Amino acid sequence: MRTYLILRWAFVAGLAWLTGCGGADRAAPARLPVFPVEGRIFIDGTPTVNVQIAFHPLDSATAVLRPVGVSAADGSFRLTTYAFGDGAPAGEYAVTVLWVNDSVPFDECGDATIHDRLNGYYLDPANRRILATVAPGSNAIALRVAVASTGWNLPKQRPNDGNSLPPGD
Repeated sequence: MRTYLILRWAFVAGLAWLTGCGGADRAAPARLPVFPVEGRIFIDGTPTVNVQIAFHPLDSATAVLRPVGVSAADGSFRLTTYAFGDGAPAGEYAVTVLWVNDSVPFDECGDATIHDRLNGYYLDPANRRILATVAPGSNAIALRVAVASTGWNLPKQRPNDGNSLPPGD
């Protein structure tokens, strides 16, 4: 039985080798030049951490590319297309924003709006709620987002001493 399995796998491996296993003769798609894109995202005027940002090209020639970034503690982000922080191709983009609510268990099969503190308001690129332009050279982009009236309440920040409550509490 063991000899049969070895012969069977040897046959499959040989067949894959003879056929080229994946078509090495296919040309790789041309890699578009990218330009550095750095920015900051503000939600209701506050720089916000862990916001997922995606740029959706409005030009059909670059429609397969989706430059993305995630904001740091100060709201800063850098877009990535091919390699971390490399930027995005020049062009016009519809920008989508997802601010994940970590208090809701994440279910990849469910509706993304359940997990979005902004209730999905900025998730559909077809709505074009935020537009951005990437030009040749370095780009600095500020994204300003408002929480909808039914959206997430921004958490209150405590003073640095950690002992007192913010005014009004």
